Amino acid sequence: MGSKGSVFVALFLSLNLLSLSVVTSQIFQTCSVDLSRLSACSGLLTGEPASPSECCNALVGMGVLEASFCVTDAILRGIMATNFPVGVSVNITLNQCGMGL
Repeated sequence: MGSKGSVFVALFLSLNLLSLSVVTSQIFQTCSVDLSRLSACSGLLTGEPASPSECCNALVGMGVLEASFCVTDAILRGIMATNFPVGVSVNITLNQCGMGL
């Protein structure tokens, strides 16, 4: 009887995780701005001269969660260059734009 209960719990948890991943992927399928606009943020992360206003203008009107998703997506797609790990880069970018986590 115990093994049937374990199988049921495992199946239940697996279906919950699957449902959560589907819902999450539907919330943020794409970024609401053209990711190429975020290339202006690269200078903030590589030490090159950069204007934070150009970068931040691309993120205007977004919440912190959406902005962090867009910045992460731009880094992973190679649109934004960085010398730091992705999490640090997202944090630096959002802090420069007054959207700290």
